[in-house]
Amino acid sequence: MLRRRLAGTRPRLPVLVPLVGALTALAACAPVPPGESATGGEAGTDATSSSSSSATSGEASVTDATSADPSAGSSGAATMTTDPTTTSATATDSVGETTTGQPASCGNGQVDPGELCYEGPFAHGNKRARAEDLALGDVDGDGALDVITINGVPLPGAEQEGIDYTIEVFLGDGQGGFSDAVWSGAPKHSSPTAGVVVVDLDLDGHADLVTAGDSADATILRGVGDGTFIDGGDPIPLGLEPSSSPVAIAARDLDGDGAPDLLAIGGAEPGALAVTRGDGGGGTLPPTLYAAGVFPNSLALGQLGGDAHVDAVAGNWWELSLTIFPGAAGGSFADAWERPTVDTPRAVALVDLNEDGADDVVMTLGALGLGVHRNLGDGVFSKPDTYPASTGDRVHGGDCNGDGLVDVAAAGADDAALVFLGHGDRTLDAARLVEAPLA
Repeated sequence: MLRRRLAGTRPRLPVLVPLVGALTALAACAPVPPGESATGGEAGTDATSSSSSSATSGEASVTDATSADPSAGSSGAATMTTDPTTTSATATDSVGETTTGQPASCGNGQVDPGELCYEGPFAHGNKRARAEDLALGDVDGDGALDVITINGVPLPGAEQEGIDYTIEVFLGDGQGGFSDAVWSGAPKHSSPTAGVVVVDLDLDGHADLVTAGDSADATILRGVGDGTFIDGGDPIPLGLEPSSSPVAIAARDLDGDGAPDLLAIGGAEPGALAVTRGDGGGGTLPPTLYAAGVFPNSLALGQLGGDAHVDAVAGNWWELSLTIFPGAAGGSFADAWERPTVDTPRAVALVDLNEDGADDVVMTLGALGLGVHRNLGDGVFSKPDTYPASTGDRVHGGDCNGDGLVDVAAAGADDAALVFLGHGDRTLDAARLVEAPLA
């Protein structure tokens, strides 16, 4: 298996990547529709928990994570057990029989756009590690989504000696199989807390990797087209103050010129949204800054107004609020405004829960669970509906059970993900726990 390392980086221990919670949160639901997503979450928190010992394939199970219903407080009890080779499962509760897991298209022998089929634990090596972030993208051009991880491996000795960060690439076959890591390299940031984004930044037809973290710049690893990467040269200025290093980064073509633009949220007081536009020739233009809230920690992109403009939402952990950046002509943003919420938003996603063309705001709130601000139109959002659970710092929308309705998947505690099945009316079922234990 091909394994390359950036020049100047030292060999490292093989690692176990405990991605079960974070990867299952991404893979449990088919994206609706496929597209770019922001990465990054609350600084200093984990989407998954570390686990020692090597991993073997085991049963995945889905159970009721909570009996609470946000509207009626009713109790339900469901226990699901699945075949070891699939993540689909069947449950019966007060709502009726439903299937939780992957869409029926998984296992049909073909790769559909935006589809990631996944089964069982996902691990590599046999040493303790911490999966700081992951991203999905087709980095080898075969049409199947691949997995890119940022791993934090404790350096030898005491934990306070530091963390050795690496990036690894696992190629997917679109039907549940993944290669061993085909490429491994070190990010230029000593602490890449903003995560990694997969995007063809230089417009050469190959997916690149963009990371950001403990500096005011982003760095690029340029894709070769086979799942491996080379040094991308000079860093990309984001325009943030050195004291306001980015905590989340995303890519999207904001102005429709065919060139991807970079967005990063700086996590200081005050925070700032930095937009670095692509120049159409593979380079970037000087960044533009937009004022944000105090200590933002997450970033999501979508369409709140039902128009063609891309809107942005940042979660602010200090103020327990959201900052809304309305999209404007030419890919710019109008003046931002803040919306209070009920607790610290650890992760934010813009998800069209009733498919009316306008996204709703979905948040993970830690021990408080999942929060949904329903989009009422004209910039008005409801008070948050909360769904009790213990949530982490990843959340995504998609169709988890193939019924055509939009559901929500979130990282949960330990090696698990939470699935909240949607009804199509912007309400959700109580959380169901999806577990794939490391045996």
